[in-house]
Amino acid sequence: MTFYIFFLLASMFSLSIWHVLKAGIFDKLSGILFYLSIAGFSVSAIGLYALDELSAVTLFRDIIALAGVSMFFMFVKENKILAVGSLIALGSAMPLMYQFLLDQHKKPAPATISAISDEINVDSSSELLVELNPGFSMSDIASVIEEYDLEVTRAFHPIDHLNTDLDDYLSVNIPNKHANKQSEVIHDLQSKRAVEYVEKNEIYQLSPIESTKQYNSKPSKKLALNDPLIDQKWEFGPMELNEFYQYIKKNKIKPKKKAKLFILDTGVDGEHEDLKGQFRSFDKNSSKDEVGHGTHCAGIAASVSNNKIGISSPVPSNDFVEVSGIKVLAGFGYGTQKMIIDGMIKAVDAGADVISMSLGGKSTEQREKAYTEVVEYAKRHNVIVVTAAGNSAKDASQFCPANSAGVIAVAAVDESLKRTSFSNTLQHIKFGLSAPGKDILSTYPKNEYKNFSGTSMAAPYVSGTIAVLRSINPELTVDQAFQLLHDTGLETEQQYKTGNFIQPYKAVKKMVEGK
Repeated sequence: MTFYIFFLLASMFSLSIWHVLKAGIFDKLSGILFYLSIAGFSVSAIGLYALDELSAVTLFRDIIALAGVSMFFMFVKENKILAVGSLIALGSAMPLMYQFLLDQHKKPAPATISAISDEINVDSSSELLVELNPGFSMSDIASVIEEYDLEVTRAFHPIDHLNTDLDDYLSVNIPNKHANKQSEVIHDLQSKRAVEYVEKNEIYQLSPIESTKQYNSKPSKKLALNDPLIDQKWEFGPMELNEFYQYIKKNKIKPKKKAKLFILDTGVDGEHEDLKGQFRSFDKNSSKDEVGHGTHCAGIAASVSNNKIGISSPVPSNDFVEVSGIKVLAGFGYGTQKMIIDGMIKAVDAGADVISMSLGGKSTEQREKAYTEVVEYAKRHNVIVVTAAGNSAKDASQFCPANSAGVIAVAAVDESLKRTSFSNTLQHIKFGLSAPGKDILSTYPKNEYKNFSGTSMAAPYVSGTIAVLRSINPELTVDQAFQLLHDTGLETEQQYKTGNFIQPYKAVKKMVEGK
């Protein structure tokens, strides 16, 4: 692409010189330069088009631009002052034009699909989260608010505010004129007796890539379900999901309640053909998904099984689980710590049994307290929180909320049950498990199905399985759920880094039979 852009601009400039200075030696030199440049442009264009690196639309646009510059200099060549001035301006603009075209053609760097960012950025509209000590109010930090013209509002509104300190948090926006004084604002707030804690409200960014590998091998034995794309789910074999479905059917296992599973993500396309039978809308905005990440996660956890449509999930039927989405990542794949915590509070207050979060970010000591508070709030209401370990091939203890005490963090393994190259490790995580996270086929908005990779895909397998277990045993706690899946799971090659690989069949059997 570099040569293509170089020869395009060289053709444009040499042709302009030829029009303006068409006399004597300049006529010959500029003519030769133009013919060489246009030949290089043609060869590189043909090569890139053949490799599908250059579209016909882009090529047509660039040819029109070349022709447009040529026509301009044809009209102005008689006015030497205007012509030479325009030629100088064009030559001066060449470096900027080169960089602009290079940026236009540049491809985004590939990354596994994940809402787990390896960078730490702060929300410019609400930079800080401030926790007040009990008995204090916003008026007790009025002097700091006035000095920096801070915009301060209550951050969270938990219904059960007597059982949490989350209602003591304030959201603080620092105006643009004081944007460079963030450190001073934090220092002045921390100096107040009313302030318990100050942390930055970080931003997370979604960076998706579609996997290309497809699994089309026919199953070696008759499957218990009739979903047409089930033969592309390589993970069903290692997870023994066929045995899981058959055990539930044979033993006529019935749920004691319909467990509520909440996917906190980019929203969920509740009208998808393979989700709507088990989907319950939380709000209108969350029942749409412009990005696709949340819908993909929801399909892994709780797509409708045995309906002769699409794929299957660990949920045997809609008697066991209903799935809902809460949008905590915006339409462009961005979300903040405040948005995620607020979504967790909403899910708990809505009666969630399981919260599934395929998201997070690089951790700092300052940002862990708010997550700790909200996970504690979930535990007090017996809500099990499952989160992705992260896709940075690092220690998950460096990432929130995977490192929050009381959550189950999930690493990703491939079809050989080896840790994927991107998955974070769990050696310093108390509740760590592994699940399939490579080339996972699942639902996608507008009744599509796509393959994605990431710990984002592994976490929903765990949350979907736990939701089923919770429907059978409504009193199941996070400690019990983890222990059950750990004890019945398979040891992987790097078990200390991935945790045990979940086995839903063995887990439900042990819970029902006690052995």
